[in-house]
Amino acid sequence: MPMPNEAPKARILLVEDEGILALAESRLFEGAGHSVATAGSGEEALKLVREGSYDLILMDIDLGKGMDGGEAARRIREAGGPPVVFLSSHSEETAISKTRGSGAYGFILKGSPDRVLLASARMALELSSALRSLAESESRWASLSRNAADYIVSIAPDGRILFCNRPLGGERGTGPGARFSSFALEESRAAVDSAIERAFAERVFTRQLLRAPGPGSGPIAYEALFGPAGTLGAPEYLTAVLREVVRGSGPSTDEAPRSEERHAVLEATLSSLDFARFRPLVEGLRALTGLQVSILAREDRFLVSTPFARACAAFHRSAPASLALCDAAGRAAQIAEPEPGGPGYVERLCPLGLRDISVPLSVEGIRWGTMFAGQFLFDDDDAAYEGAARRADENGWDASAYRSALSELPRFSRSRMAEIMTLFVSIAGLVSDLAASLYRERMLERPGKT
Repeated sequence: MPMPNEAPKARILLVEDEGILALAESRLFEGAGHSVATAGSGEEALKLVREGSYDLILMDIDLGKGMDGGEAARRIREAGGPPVVFLSSHSEETAISKTRGSGAYGFILKGSPDRVLLASARMALELSSALRSLAESESRWASLSRNAADYIVSIAPDGRILFCNRPLGGERGTGPGARFSSFALEESRAAVDSAIERAFAERVFTRQLLRAPGPGSGPIAYEALFGPAGTLGAPEYLTAVLREVVRGSGPSTDEAPRSEERHAVLEATLSSLDFARFRPLVEGLRALTGLQVSILAREDRFLVSTPFARACAAFHRSAPASLALCDAAGRAAQIAEPEPGGPGYVERLCPLGLRDISVPLSVEGIRWGTMFAGQFLFDDDDAAYEGAARRADENGWDASAYRSALSELPRFSRSRMAEIMTLFVSIAGLVSDLAASLYRERMLERPGKT
């Protein structure tokens, strides 16, 4: 496993028809710890790519008779092959015209110093790794969005829907371009619009219960959580998560009002609960494991928390773009549920490469919060280091300081983390049990209850 500041070792295919140059360049990259295979033509390069696995191809543009480097690179790209960096003795304009549309990751002028060749190859490898990680991250979020039991919606400042993972209310329901509140029954629309306006104006997370028409079986009650997203200090849109609470059995159902009452009692219970009493507990967990530990209410309100790791506090959460990714990932974790019969927690890889684990906190089936343990890595991955240089460049961070912060993250074997999470899940259960006990007391104290 590479050390944090060490370049990843790669499998390189060198495509060069001049034997002496191929030998010299092979020795250079092998001396840097990479493994190198060689091909003397575009046709041979295609054959080797089909038969083997490579991280990077260094491709001479002029390969003598037969297929030139530009055409070989185009075919390799169409076949889903590795990134290509061209070796060229031509001027930049000539090289670009010969390789137009090939998807090149860069050009290296033949005769450049060895350090330039090595640095260019490393940059191409880091860019390829970053793009691959981004594609995998986008795929995970797209899958989450499509398969989530809840509705996930983006809302513009004027209340219009920008995106939703599926039409609200069914196949032909409310979608992009419509006002979000039009999804609700008329009696709920003013309150919904007010919650959206408050989330934008005050840059806070707000929760609102609303009722919407059901598919021929009476109204359905939903819990909607609205949260600002986009640029720090000036939200560009809201992200809303809607969870079905009660499905009505007919026009006269009173289940929704009863659900609203239960939520109101739970909210009062949480307001009265002194979460400061849990601070020594979470700080003890932090001291024992190095993990960042927090308890959050559904509206992203921190009830108790230890300090974030420096990689998050000083970097990830300091730039608008990376903060938006952090917030979106946190919101998704707050609706994620553990697999039935599983260990009781959800493990995730955040879009910026850090590991987090969450445990849902519930009272009588109402998800009121989440307990997090996070900002760590497993011993067998280096997710945080993939694309580190790109993130530092995009956000104006000092790359050396950022990598130093990443190196401070705690690392665990998967078996050790499973042991830690057994304790963590038990503690989360105690927190939920305490909230449930106070909630039941308050329910019994309501007028007319004995």
